[in-house]
Amino acid sequence: MAKTQRGVVVDEDDITVLCEKDVSTGLEACQHSLVGKVISERQVPLGVFRNVKQAVWGEPEGVKIIEFAPRIFHIFFSIEADLRRVLRSPPWIFKNSFLLLRR
Repeated sequence: MAKTQRGVVVDEDDITVLCEKDVSTGLEACQHSLVGKVISERQVPLGVFRNVKQAVWGEPEGVKIIEFAPRIFHIFFSIEADLRRVLRSPPWIFKNSFLLLRR
């Protein structure tokens, strides 16, 4: 049954309740991450993005890349210095398209 909360219709079957520890763990994991968007009309396969970016960035240890949406990637670093190096070194070009990065 749908309910209205603060003007938003919420289906009770789709609600996920997170404990404080899960939220803290998620926030901690995201502290060393970037969101990248490839500015292109073409699709960008996750495997291709991973291979090219790791080769270009010197394969930093512990990098994990997740496709968040088409052409949008969440990039996790295990070492803050690697994240800062990548973020300070733009512009990044990926297959003739710009890669925008945000912390």
